[in-house]
Amino acid sequence: VSVTGEPGRSVADESRAAMEKALALIEDAGYAKSHLVRSRLFASDATTRRIASDLRVEMLKGELRAASSSYIDPARLP
Repeated sequence: VSVTGEPGRSVADESRAAMEKALALIEDAGYAKSHLVRSRLFASDATTRRIASDLRVEMLKGELRAASSSYIDPARLP
């Protein structure tokens, strides 16, 4: 599953919405959200990456805990 945030929102709101969308797509495909194996996050700069990564830690805990990685890649993002 791959999702992209929607511009025009705060980083936290954009990240939360993207993660909620990804979890819903996992369930729509017939899997439990707890089947999440890895999450990968791309951000345009270090500050944005930290905000999004902290939110991911908050949202993906307990049975949703999975391996994660995050990258700074401004060329990949609008």
